[in-house]
Amino acid sequence: MKNFLRSRANSLRKRPYLIRKFLNELVCLLGHEATVIVFGGRGSLDTIYSSEPRDLDLMVIVKDNVSKAEELIYNVKPRTLPADIIVLKLDTFNPCKGVLRNMLKKHIIIHDGLGIKSLIDKCVHVI
Repeated sequence: MKNFLRSRANSLRKRPYLIRKFLNELVCLLGHEATVIVFGGRGSLDTIYSSEPRDLDLMVIVKDNVSKAEELIYNVKPRTLPADIIVLKLDTFNPCKGVLRNMLKKHIIIHDGLGIKSLIDKCVHVI
């Protein structure tokens, strides 16, 4: 039990580094072809890089080629980083409606390569 707890504590200590590294790699790989958003429990400046035992809720919006973006994302995501990742095509992304609007109530735009921040701000009241 001690070994498990020690391992878990070590894993949580590394989590902020893993998140930062993963997001930086994504931005470098996807560049102006995507907008990268963290939402949910880590969707605030207070929690995004915390060592709390939360997963990373990530939304990536791309111009086209969703499958290529998914492949890139999953190739760079650290194996030990729990994450729920949603990749959407820009022409289907509508933050003014239903589920997406609720998901984005608490979010941080990490990178706005597609220039859609104003659309999101118009539709979503941030908590």
